[in-house]
Parts: sequence; structure tokens; C-alpha cells
Amino acid sequence: MKKGLTIVEVAISFTVALTLLLSLYAIVYWGTRVSNINKYYIDANNILIFLVNEIQNRPYPYIVFDPSTNSFKYKQDAKEILLGKLKLYNYKINGKEDFDIELHEIRQDPTINTLVIIEISLLWKYQNKNQKTNITCITSTFEIRDLINSSDPIIPLPPNSDIN
Repeated sequence: MKKGLTIVEVAISFTVALTLLLSLYAIVYWGTRVSNINKYYIDANNILIFLVNEIQNRPYPYIVFDPSTNSFKYKQDAKEILLGKLKLYNYKINGKEDFDIELHEIRQDPTINTLVIIEISLLWKYQNKNQKTNITCITSTFEIRDLINSSDPIIPLPPNSDIN
């Protein structure tokens, strides 16, 4: 009768324990790393959702109809107004206002000419690498014309706003 463990049993037990510890470390490291980038993407997507809702529901400060070309285009200061609203409503990506937006040309849908395609890009940084997240929405030209031509647009802003 032998008492105790043999060298082989000790080596196998040590290997299994080490493998389990390394696996646990890898899972925890991966989980914290993924949740970190998820925070960035959640903040970026919240900004994009705000921008699309703002342009679709209140287009008059941003979009103008050009009757000579029969198309819609952004006003000259649309980008600055949108960035100002984002700062006013305290939108940040991971606690920083280190982002910019690109307003792409408003295109008419080639198959249904009463629809326009609006594309917006959000430029931001993650670990000193430039990221670009795009969002595209399709909206009716009739809806935009009605909202642009409405006589009394209501723009909800906080009382301390200096944005028109």
C-alpha cells in the first residue's frame, strides 16, 4: 500500500489547475475588454440616434429645399448646430467630447423619387485609433417639405441654450 501522490499525479493536478486558472484569467480579461468597447459603441450609437431623430423630426434648422435643382441639401451651419446640440445635451463618448460628425450628401432614392436617403457619420477615437460609425435613414420628401414649410416650428431646447 502506498500513501500520498506520485509525481505523475502531482504533475497532472498542477497542469489541470494551471489550465483552469489561465482559462479564468482569459475569460475575465476578454469580458472586461469587450465591455469597454461596448461602452464606446453604445455612446456612439446614442449620438447617431439623436442626430437622425433630430434631422427627421426637426429638419428646418438643418435642411433646405433647393427648387432650382429640385433637391434637398444641408444648410451651411447644419453641422455646427448639430454639434452644439450634442454638447448642450451633454452627449459624450466614454466621458469625452472627442468626436466629430460628417453630413453626407442627401440623395434621392433612384427607384422611388419621393424618398430621400440621409447618411451621417460619427468620427471618434478608441485607443488612439480613429473609428467611423455610419447611420443611414430613409424619409419621405413630403414629410420633410411639410416640416420645413411649417410656420411655427417648435424646437425644444434647455433654457440656457444660445442655439436658434
